[in-house]
Amino acid sequence: MKRKTFEQVVLPVLDEKRVWTLSDQVLYDLCKKHPKHVHDEEIIAKIFLIGRSYAAQIERGENTKKNPSFYEEVVVPGILKAGNAIDDLIDTAQKEKNAQSIFELYDFLVKQFKKIGDKKHISLASKYLHFHLPDLFYIYDSRAASSIGTLLKILSGKNRLSKKDALNLQKPVSEDSEIYTNFYNKCRVCVEKIKEQYKRKISPRELDILLLKIDAINAPRQKA
Repeated sequence: MKRKTFEQVVLPVLDEKRVWTLSDQVLYDLCKKHPKHVHDEEIIAKIFLIGRSYAAQIERGENTKKNPSFYEEVVVPGILKAGNAIDDLIDTAQKEKNAQSIFELYDFLVKQFKKIGDKKHISLASKYLHFHLPDLFYIYDSRAASSIGTLLKILSGKNRLSKKDALNLQKPVSEDSEIYTNFYNKCRVCVEKIKEQYKRKISPRELDILLLKIDAINAPRQKA
């Protein structure tokens, strides 16, 4: 994708009217009104609605399909057991707003989801935490992951981080969070370059919109 395409087709998408804004706001409001992990119905509401809305439901694991009471019998007890730790890590990340606290929270949640749903659920963890801390967490999924290298190449000429860009970037807390950490680092660099080159500050959700637009532009070419 050429820079002209990015300037004329991709970047202006941020100014378009989005029909999904209200749906997103419902999820932001839900997590803002019920930020903790101490009540059964709040836990189910957040994990179910975010997972289903963003095609990252926790019941995708192989061992979850045969249990019709999976949320009540497995998800709720699993989250309640780690609820205080999750809430403490969320509070720390919200207060400190640094990469270390962000990745420690993400890594911990991925581990809890893995215990519950038989998978790492790296996409669900990013989306779940994004709606709790929308300014701190980028949204990860396969489409965003396939587009972030394209965006980085548009902005810097390379589809990977340069040595200069990679300086002082946070290392993964564990192998469970390695994929998201690498994605996060690229997102962070892209946001900084967009601010520098286009004088525009964009949020993690706006970056997600750009990545999905790039994926939509590239998709026909990939299928051909």
